[in-house]
Amino acid sequence: MILAVMLSAALNAQGLTEEQRKHVSDSLRTRLGQVSTPVDSVDILYDLLDLARYNERLGVGEQLFSASQRAGSLAVEFDAIRRLGSLYGAHRVDAEKINNLINYTASMPLSDDQRLTLAFLRVQANVINYWNDSPSERQSKVRRMIVDNSNSQKGDPYDDVEFLFTICRYLQDDVSGTTITEYINRLGDVLKDLPGDNLPILSQYYVQSSMIYSEAGLHEKAVDACRHLLQTIAKLDEVAKKQGHTYRNYDLNRYIAYRRMLNNYPALTEKEVDEYYERIQDLAKRNADVANDIKKYGRVEIYYLMAKKRYREALALLSAQVDDPGNKDYFYRLYPLMIEAAKAVGDNAALLKATEGYNEYLQNVIKGYSNEHQIEMSLFDEVRNISGSNNELLVKQRESAIENHRVMLRVAFWSAVVMLLVIIGMSMLYIKSRRLTARLRQSNDDLINERDEIQNAQKEIIQARDHARRADRHKTEFINNMSHEIRTPLNAIVECSHLIVDNTPEEKRHYLKRYADMIDISADMLMAIVNDVLEIAQLDNHQVAIQREPESVDKICQIAVESMRKHVHDGVVMEFVKPYDDEFNITTDARRVEQVLINLLSNGAKFTEDGYVRLTYSIDPSDKTLTFSVEDTGVGVPKGKEEVIFERFEKLSNLTSGTGLGLNISRSIASILGGSVRVDTSYEGPGARFLFTLPIE
Repeated sequence: MILAVMLSAALNAQGLTEEQRKHVSDSLRTRLGQVSTPVDSVDILYDLLDLARYNERLGVGEQLFSASQRAGSLAVEFDAIRRLGSLYGAHRVDAEKINNLINYTASMPLSDDQRLTLAFLRVQANVINYWNDSPSERQSKVRRMIVDNSNSQKGDPYDDVEFLFTICRYLQDDVSGTTITEYINRLGDVLKDLPGDNLPILSQYYVQSSMIYSEAGLHEKAVDACRHLLQTIAKLDEVAKKQGHTYRNYDLNRYIAYRRMLNNYPALTEKEVDEYYERIQDLAKRNADVANDIKKYGRVEIYYLMAKKRYREALALLSAQVDDPGNKDYFYRLYPLMIEAAKAVGDNAALLKATEGYNEYLQNVIKGYSNEHQIEMSLFDEVRNISGSNNELLVKQRESAIENHRVMLRVAFWSAVVMLLVIIGMSMLYIKSRRLTARLRQSNDDLINERDEIQNAQKEIIQARDHARRADRHKTEFINNMSHEIRTPLNAIVECSHLIVDNTPEEKRHYLKRYADMIDISADMLMAIVNDVLEIAQLDNHQVAIQREPESVDKICQIAVESMRKHVHDGVVMEFVKPYDDEFNITTDARRVEQVLINLLSNGAKFTEDGYVRLTYSIDPSDKTLTFSVEDTGVGVPKGKEEVIFERFEKLSNLTSGTGLGLNISRSIASILGGSVRVDTSYEGPGARFLFTLPIE
C-alpha cells in the first residue's frame, strides 16, 4: 500500500462539489460514447479516473489500459499500466490479475520505460503477497530474497530497485534498528543511477523513506525526504497539467508530506514550522479530506504547538487524543509528546497519566523486542553465511572478503550494543515510580532554570498588551466621534423635516407629513445602525455599565412596544399582552432590558408582513426567573439556523434592513444581566418565538 500511495491516492477534482463531480463525470461518459478514436478515449478516461471515487477507480483503470493498447503510444500505454498496477496494489486484488499484467509488460519492446514499469509491477505484486502472507512466511521470504540477491549477478539497477523496494516493505513492520535504514539508503543510491526522471517510482521512494526515517527518529533525513517528495509532486503536477489532465489534484499528498515534516519538528527552524503549518491551513481551506483529518485526529495542531513550545495548549489536545481509543495506533507517538508537555507546564497529573500509558506501551515493546531481535540477528547470520560462501568461491579476493567480514562483525557488535542499551533503557522505564520521581525532580529544576526566561517574556507580553490597549482605545474614540458626528446632522434633518411640515398650509400638510414620517423612520434605522456599532465596540471593550434599580416589568414592556409600534408593516398589530393583574417589579437595568426587547421586537417587525408581533412575560417562582416572550407570525427561523442567527453580521435575508448585529448584541447584554436569549424550538408557528430569561433578584 505504501508503494502505491502517490498513484492510487484520491485525486479529487479541484474545487468541485460532489454534485458537480458527478455532473462532470456523467458528461465525460456521454462524450466517451461519442468519440471515434482510441486517443480521444484515453484523454477522457484519464479525466474519469481522476474524478472517480475509490470503488469506481479499478474499473476505469482497466478501461484506460484497454484504450491505451489501441492508442499507438508506448509512453501512454506504460503510464496506463503503472496506473492500473497501483490500483491493483491499493485494492489488494487477486495475484493472478497483476501477474497477467506483468507477463504482458514483459512481452513489450525492451526499453528503460519498460524495465521501470516491470520493476514497478513486480513491487506491487510483492506488496499484495505481503498482505496475504503469515509472519513465518514473511520471514522465510526475506531470507530467500537476501540469499537470491547475494548470489545473483550484480549490475542491473532495475532488479536492485525491485529487490530493495520489496525488502523494505517486508522489513518495515517487523524489524527496527539500522538494518532497514541501510536498505532504504541503498535504494536511494540506486535510484540516482536510473535514467530519466522516473517520477512515479521516485515518489514511492520518498514516501517510504520519510516514514522509515521518522520511525527511526532520524528527523533531518525524514524532513529531507519530505522536501524531495514535495518537489516530485510538483513535477508530477506540472506533467499532468501539460498533458491536459484538468482534474488531477495532489493536495492530499502534499498535506501528508507537510504533516510528516511537522512531526519531525526538531529538525525544523521556527520559520519553517510556521511556513509548513500555514501551507497545511491553506490546503484545508480547499480540500475537505484534509480539513476532516485535521479536525478528527488533531496531530497537525499538536505537532505545531509542541514545535512552538506552547505546551499548555498542546497538552490539552494530547489529553483528548489519548482518551480516544480510535487513536490507539498513534499512542506510542502521543505519549512522549504528552510527557514533554506535562513536564514543561508542571502538570503532574498529566505527567503521571502519560508515563503510565507509555510504560504500558514499552512493556509490550519489551515483550515483542526479543522476537524482533531474533529476526534481525537471523538476517545478520544469513548475510554472514552468504558472505562466507562467496569467500570460498572468490579465494583470490581474500583480503577484500576479510575486510567485509570485519565490517559485518563490527555491525553485529554495535547492533548488539545498541540493543542492549535499549533494553536497559526500557527496563528503567518499567520501574515507573522511580522514573516518575526523577522526572518530577528534573521538571522542578527545569522550571527554576526557565524562570528568568519567563520573566523576560512577561515584559514583552506587557509591552504588547499596552500597545494593544492603545490601539483599542483609539478605535473606541474613533467610533464614538463618528457616532457623534452622524447623530448631530441626522437630528437636524429630522427636526427640519418636521419644521417644514409644521409651516406648510393645512391642505398640503398631509401630503408632506407622509414624507416627513419616512425621513423619521429612516433616521431611526440609521441611528439604530450607529447605536449597534457603538454597542459592539463597548461590549468588546467591556465598557457596558449596568445600573440595577427596581422597575415595573409592565412599564418596561409598554415602553419597548411603543418604541417599535411605528416600524411594523401595514396590517400588522404590535401589542403587549399583560399576563397578570398585579404589577411585578424586578431589580435590573431597565434601559438594557428595554434595549434587548426592542431588538427582538424589531426583528419580529422586519419579518412579519401580516398578523401580529406580541410581547408578554411569565414568572417561574421555583427557578426564580422572569421570561419575556416575543412571538410573531412572520417567516420564522429556518431549521438549523437557531444559533447561527445570533452570530455577528448574520442575516436570514440580504433583502431586509439591518446590519445583522441586533440579536448578537441582545444575547451579549442578556449574558451581562445574568440571563439568556434563545429561539423557542418547541414553538410550532406560524412565525417564531424568542425567549429572553432573567434571574429574579
